[in-house]
Amino acid sequence: MKIGIPEYELTYLGEPVSEEMREVTKDNPQLDFSIWILDIISFNIEKGFSTTVVDISEFEFISEIFNNHIVGDDIIKCRALLIPLKEKIKVNNHRVFFYVPKDYFLGSMQEKIVTSTCCGLDNLDIIMDWIYPEGGIIVRVGSAYGNRKETMIRFASNFKSLLNERVRNKIMVVNDDRPSLFSVKDLLTELSLTYKIPIVFRTIGHYFNPGSLTHGDALALSISTWSKKRLPLVIHAEPINFNQNGIPESRTISNHLNKRIPTFNKNICVAIESNYKELSCYRYINEYKSLKPVIIDRVKS
Repeated sequence: MKIGIPEYELTYLGEPVSEEMREVTKDNPQLDFSIWILDIISFNIEKGFSTTVVDISEFEFISEIFNNHIVGDDIIKCRALLIPLKEKIKVNNHRVFFYVPKDYFLGSMQEKIVTSTCCGLDNLDIIMDWIYPEGGIIVRVGSAYGNRKETMIRFASNFKSLLNERVRNKIMVVNDDRPSLFSVKDLLTELSLTYKIPIVFRTIGHYFNPGSLTHGDALALSISTWSKKRLPLVIHAEPINFNQNGIPESRTISNHLNKRIPTFNKNICVAIESNYKELSCYRYINEYKSLKPVIIDRVKS
């Protein structure tokens, strides 16, 4: 069974709220992280989701994962724990994406942040090779420091020189929600076309940072960066406040969707970003026919 409606597949961002995660301690963060991933993916497969999008910022000791390589006995323990997932993922054609926290990015001017980011990406690459899913690692370009062009150049340089080919092939970029940062247009022209990096389209990011593109064009261009053999991923959140003209006024996300997801009839997987996680998916599936469409690209009055 696939969770979704006829036009597209549906999943959610983060850990489930209806399943209690095992207690995490700081005694062995790498092992705890592996257990956490195991529980989330196993839950999603059991509930019929075809895609898991792990929001790594939800893991309590994420700094340990981004500052310490998995080595020695931890490699053996973590691998033994996660390897059984490989067959389950394969049988269910399951996809797994890791959404990297905003504090870690390759475009940083701070060497310490870049070093931590590379360490974390290496660890995620190792884990993905153990469970061998289709998917990827979603990252932000980084803070613009008042010069988006220079930040993208720095990102590209670190992408090429500091990451091995195996990690580079897993990297995806996501658009930001502030005009001072990176829109789909920025990512496409400066990074994706040159380095073949897929763009994960985040709708709430586009609402507040369209980069002169319409919603439909930004979605279509993001999808065009994906291989035809892969189902593109979109992260959708509904702002909690709209004005009287239907224009989003807040970057704060709503607990549930009250409007239809604007997919423009594209074949995609939509990950709902909300506080109610998988419960938002269940509710949306039951209610979407009665929901109003989103007002797209209406000019502000």
